[in-house]
Amino acid sequence: MDLLSNLATGFGIALSPYTLMLAVFGCFIGTIIGALPGLGPSNGVAILIPLTFSLGLDATSALVLMTAVYYGAMYGGRISSILLNIPGDEPALMTTLDGYPMAKAGRAGDALIISGFASFTGAFLSTVEAGEPSHSGSSGQGSVSRQDCGAEQRAPIWGGDIGQQSFVFH
Repeated sequence: MDLLSNLATGFGIALSPYTLMLAVFGCFIGTIIGALPGLGPSNGVAILIPLTFSLGLDATSALVLMTAVYYGAMYGGRISSILLNIPGDEPALMTTLDGYPMAKAGRAGDALIISGFASFTGAFLSTVEAGEPSHSGSSGQGSVSRQDCGAEQRAPIWGGDIGQQSFVFH
């Protein structure tokens, strides 16, 4: 029951009007920052850090605001790459290949909608996947352990033999 009460508390905080207002404001500001060529999500969050301190936001509100600015800037980078063929950041580079020709053909609105839907879907799925616990053991799903001097440790790479260390798939 403690798990359910903690979950209800988390949803209560996340769905409060103040938190939702910060999320919408952060997405709006992030979209503006991302639409400017040369400013990307990391720059937008870096610019926002002093603002969160000066506003006196608690940790939850500051994280919601910075995350919303990050996601808004990720989408905003697509605006300049679709309309101007100038990618605002590295992830928007590939958007220029399909988005700008669509804009030249008079389908800029469709390109922006598709980009927004793809951005939302990717962010949602990555957030859901990051929230799931990792499965360890002998499931055969490519977990890797490093054998170094007889001791096994988990390694974040996919195998191979590097120097004195050998990596084995489980």
